[in-house]
Amino acid sequence: MYQWLVQSGRIGIEKVDKLIRLDIDTQGEKSCLLTLSDTQEIANILTVLCQDIWDSLDQKPPYSQQYTVNDNQEFVWHIPDNELVLNSNTDLAALEVKVAKKHSFELNINQAIELIQVMQQLVNASS
Repeated sequence: MYQWLVQSGRIGIEKVDKLIRLDIDTQGEKSCLLTLSDTQEIANILTVLCQDIWDSLDQKPPYSQQYTVNDNQEFVWHIPDNELVLNSNTDLAALEVKVAKKHSFELNINQAIELIQVMQQLVNASS
């Protein structure tokens, strides 16, 4: 398991069979804040883990978009019994990560790949 202390909070990342488990610890705050550097490094770790999962799949799952974008321009993934929200905090030059209920949850391969792409998109928009 990878553990990452970010600007505000902690993020754990682990490959569990064919899923990516994330553990988002906001440490009492409403969200985790990731610097652009944190975001790039976490995206790199996720990429390696996703590539390992993708290469091990006998049958690749069909792609369908797993997230929505709300009125606040936040990217939202609806995960069973939870919700993962990402957005850019331009005031702090950071990526904000929020969860609705559980701090530990699993993403399927399509959700994890989308997460990487959105993280990279937000970093590029902030650079």
